[in-house]
Amino acid sequence: MKNAMLTIAAISAMSLTGCTVYTHRPVARVHVEDEPATVTYEETAPEPAPIVEVEPARPYYNAVWVRGHWVRAHHRWVWIHGYWR
Repeated sequence: MKNAMLTIAAISAMSLTGCTVYTHRPVARVHVEDEPATVTYEETAPEPAPIVEVEPARPYYNAVWVRGHWVRAHHRWVWIHGYWR
């Protein structure tokens, strides 16, 4: 009886632990230069989904809207907002 209770408690504890599910695996990039011998290892995550932006009113007749986009900066993704050009 005591062993059955311990077994049930152990199974319950194991089933309640959280699991982490990754939808995207980071991409590894390795860059090697001959002289001087330098190896750079960079791990990058995939680009996030675009952010929906509302275009403000056109400031002048020939203005063209440039959509926002993601850029890599210091090992992370940064959103650049859309603008009129």
